[in-house]
Amino acid sequence: MSIRLAASKPVARLRLDPVEMRQIRSSCANDNPLVGGIFPVAEEGSLRSALSLFAVHGLAAARHAADQALAARESGNAEEFGRWRDICRTLDRPLARKLDNR
Repeated sequence: MSIRLAASKPVARLRLDPVEMRQIRSSCANDNPLVGGIFPVAEEGSLRSALSLFAVHGLAAARHAADQALAARESGNAEEFGRWRDICRTLDRPLARKLDNR
């Protein structure tokens, strides 16, 4: 018995027009805007801490970092607050902005 493979059906349209591209870009999951045409880069220490936190807490890592930052602020530990805020910023910039505005 022979095996026959059929080619996939050709896609009618391979390119999107500019309006469709803007609509897709506006709904992207990545909410960290480009700064000066490049992605913002986190310091290595906060990046490592953020990745470790993400390994433990998954998608809730940014919320956990924000909670730790708020707890540090309430206890008056500015250095610890800054460290947790930077970790939060690495994971979720809008949430870190909310921490700064509180």
